[in-house]
Amino acid sequence: MKELFSRAWIMLQYLYYQELLKSTPRVALGSRHNRPIVRVNYKDNNVYRRKEFSLNTPKGQKYYQIAQERDTALAFIRSHDNELSAEEKQLISSLKIVLLNKALDGKFYKSIKECSNPMVNSSNYKYKNYRMRSRAEVVVAECLDKLGLKYKYEPAVQLGSEIIYPDFVVYIESLDYCFFIEYLGKMNDYDYTHKTVIRINNYTDSGVYPYESILYLYGSKDYMPSPEFITNQIIIMLNSIAVHSLKAKIA
Repeated sequence: MKELFSRAWIMLQYLYYQELLKSTPRVALGSRHNRPIVRVNYKDNNVYRRKEFSLNTPKGQKYYQIAQERDTALAFIRSHDNELSAEEKQLISSLKIVLLNKALDGKFYKSIKECSNPMVNSSNYKYKNYRMRSRAEVVVAECLDKLGLKYKYEPAVQLGSEIIYPDFVVYIESLDYCFFIEYLGKMNDYDYTHKTVIRINNYTDSGVYPYESILYLYGSKDYMPSPEFITNQIIIMLNSIAVHSLKAKIA
């Protein structure tokens, strides 16, 4: 799967993890009196100091999460360090993040409440704490989890003058950016297709464009795309967002 990601995506992730390591303190896990603790190393007036927190305290949990994030960052940088050329690393150091759609940032993601669709859902498709409307949506959620992406299912979103309930709003933490996923699963039904065209037009009229802010996945009564296909389409979406962001940064 690693080879499916574009150079632009890798470079943007590399930049994000570099900044994360610079902006967070060094944290190490240890123990004292057989109890797990977190040791935080920091610099104070050019003097290196260290504090310790029990994992059972709120601060201990906070720094434990930072330790996990730093481990992820270090693992990513180490695994890609030899792949990037000197020219690419130099370019990375000059980049700044520019959102494709400033309205779809982290604040937007935090503001929306998932599972807000008032339409009755009596299906038996369950995944984690969600009751989803189709097997395909369960597969999409599984693919997002495997890719390590955060998402909210059927949140209420203000689109123009109306409230809509997209299947998924996905948050890319490294870009502080969101995109939508809509699974359109009855494309062999005329009435459904007609409503879908109107729905897509509403997205477009509101500045939500395919492979920038939204990914459409299609199925029918007799066909559901495979998990591999869905995963590939999500990766293509991530690559597309990265390419557009990279162009914006260079500009």
